[in-house]
Amino acid sequence: MRIAVYGKGGSGKTTVSASLMQFLHDFSGFRVLGIDGDHNLHLSQELGATLADLQRGEKGVALDFGNDLDWLRHYFAGSNPHITAELPMIKTTPPGEGSRLLRLSEPAQWRDRYVTVIGGVELIRVGDFTSDDYRKKCFHSKNWCDRDFFKARLGR
Repeated sequence: MRIAVYGKGGSGKTTVSASLMQFLHDFSGFRVLGIDGDHNLHLSQELGATLADLQRGEKGVALDFGNDLDWLRHYFAGSNPHITAELPMIKTTPPGEGSRLLRLSEPAQWRDRYVTVIGGVELIRVGDFTSDDYRKKCFHSKNWCDRDFFKARLGR
């Protein structure tokens, strides 16, 4: 099941999202993966994250996937023979034979790289602008992943 919460600024999207994720985890037994696609990055706070949660022990702080797009493209391309250096994966490339899918039920490298667990809820952050992004990119260059990329690659 995929659920998206959207609306205008200041309408309570983060609060509703955090409450919904906590409810689904605590009372339904679902494994919940939240994606914080807002450049303000307050969802971890709203979920009650502690500094220890964010540090993730030996793993260290999770990377923001919006700032790590080359690794994501390479990882999810897998061994797909149609994705090469000459024909790279772009945001509209559908998965094909050899492509990796994002499966919530399986351990995977992407999970170790991006997921922070807060009270049993798994959270991935798109990330904020880096100094290299200013005057060169809009925020949509970061969050196309959660809309197009993960939508097409989310396995069952």
